[in-house]
Amino acid sequence: MTVAGNGGLQRSWSASRWGWDPDLGPWRPENGAPIGTVRLDISTTGIAGREAYDFWSTLVFYNFSARRPTSEQKQAFAATGTAFFAAGVSLGMSNSDSIFGSRHIAQHRADGLDDITVGYVAEGMRWQVDESGEHRAGPGEFFVYDAARAAEVGWARGGGVHLALSRELAMRAGCPPDTTPNMLARMLSQSPLAPFLAAQMAQIWRHGRSMDADHVGLLFPALTALAQAALAPAETPDSQAMGAGRLAAASRFIRDHLGDEDLSPDRIAAAIGCSRATLYRLFAEHDLPIAGYVRELRLQGAMTMLAARPRNSVSAVAARFGFADLSTFSQTFRRRFGVSPRDVGR
Repeated sequence: MTVAGNGGLQRSWSASRWGWDPDLGPWRPENGAPIGTVRLDISTTGIAGREAYDFWSTLVFYNFSARRPTSEQKQAFAATGTAFFAAGVSLGMSNSDSIFGSRHIAQHRADGLDDITVGYVAEGMRWQVDESGEHRAGPGEFFVYDAARAAEVGWARGGGVHLALSRELAMRAGCPPDTTPNMLARMLSQSPLAPFLAAQMAQIWRHGRSMDADHVGLLFPALTALAQAALAPAETPDSQAMGAGRLAAASRFIRDHLGDEDLSPDRIAAAIGCSRATLYRLFAEHDLPIAGYVRELRLQGAMTMLAARPRNSVSAVAARFGFADLSTFSQTFRRRFGVSPRDVGR
């Protein structure tokens, strides 16, 4: 069910799924969480200059005190955003003209917001100043924002992806509670899992607005685990969050390199920044032998390709999925599926 709100709001939930009505004001902790995953679209399209700035400041930049609009912002201000909400987590994509603001401890005490946001800059520049100094993030870089801490924040005409985690979820990464957001951002950028998280964020930036709420809901567990693992300090590599994130990163690396004959445990471990022993332990905890997992993904990929195009060369398909020996591929394929690869689709 899609319910259009006033101005530039459009929400995809009914009151029975979530009692919060964005037409009545920004979200507060007492509004609780929705049933399942829901979507909210926000745009300043059709709203005049100063009103557009105030609209965006109130509903999207709501946990900051936005600066007074400049003469340019009073004349014209444009911004769009899409957000998905579920219990303990939200995911947003937004881009806007330049906007700056500040948050003070008094605001945290008044509104009770204490989520921790892991962000990815897709366009433009974002800067943040907190007690540990200044942190600038440009395209392809991360930032971290803690709603329970004072900060000066600004976007210089750009946008990005924001993964907001409840404080409970974020702290499961094992970070010391006194770690500032800018320190977390530096730790995140240096994590061996940073490239994997960045790749996920970049995909969300490109495709997230075309996804429905149910599909995004399926992404939340893996994306949350990966963010937790990337935030985890180096001295806690065997924490639950790190293990889940590294397992997700290993799975992604394997899927992206099924055609490589040298897809060995040593190579996978090096790619995700852990030892071979840790990699084996991660898979063993889920009753997954690494060699068997890789072989199954290769065979499933080969079956899908042969079934879709029966005239494909069997030898070409075998090579595409990392089987150097055609005889071994045929025997393994027959044992798995009970049919010769040459007979698929015939």
